[in-house]
Amino acid sequence: MSVEALQKPAAPAERVFFRPAGVSYVQFLAHAAQVVGASRYLEIGTNTGRSLAAIKCSSVAIDPDFQLKFPVAAGKDLCLLHQMTSDAYFRRFDPKAALDGPVDLAFLDGMHRFEFLLRDFMNVEKHMRRSSVVFMHDCLPPTLDMTGRKFIGSTHPDFRGYWTGDVWKVVPILRRLRPDLSITLLDCPPTGLVMITDLDPSSTVIEEAYSSVVAEFAKLPDEEAALADYFDRETVTASFPLMQPEELQLLIRP
Repeated sequence: MSVEALQKPAAPAERVFFRPAGVSYVQFLAHAAQVVGASRYLEIGTNTGRSLAAIKCSSVAIDPDFQLKFPVAAGKDLCLLHQMTSDAYFRRFDPKAALDGPVDLAFLDGMHRFEFLLRDFMNVEKHMRRSSVVFMHDCLPPTLDMTGRKFIGSTHPDFRGYWTGDVWKVVPILRRLRPDLSITLLDCPPTGLVMITDLDPSSTVIEEAYSSVVAEFAKLPDEEAALADYFDRETVTASFPLMQPEELQLLIRP
């Protein structure tokens, strides 16, 4: 090794914006389903089926390429698997008809690009009730390098391989467009959960603003500065205390 190489300063460590320290997201989802008494569940982005298997009520799951490794139908009266994109699903099907009523709980973990997640929220909210609950995954990325729009995982030693894409942008978009929503960021490993309540199935605000807001957030001049500002503005709520059913119930329906 040359003297120049020995003297070369080490590359700066990737900035860590968030360190998950709470209840695992699957455990929290299952807990929330019990607390709200969910009887109708919808999931986008099922992959191996770990989260779907944890929910024991009638379910609709949407994924273009299922890789099931868990008993997703166990304990359920109904479990419908739609191997297609979420856009294709909502063009062709009505989950209210499939589940015999509005969706009580939804988990959105599909394509890791913000415009897809924003569309998924917009589409699923139409099939829910005001008192229903939506959870969004991967919106608290610990590092910037996992937020790229291509499937390239983080190189940080603590988060190696994590990929969230830029879905974190959906939170500031919803804050701006839908101040009527109640949005709670939870510290659930590995990349956070966002819980959304006080829904409005009749709202058309996102649909009307969709093209302009997607164009704006796709061209942020400094992604790192924007992500830092996001974490500065947001409060991350500890999930462990919410494992007490009465605490979560108060947060969902104060």
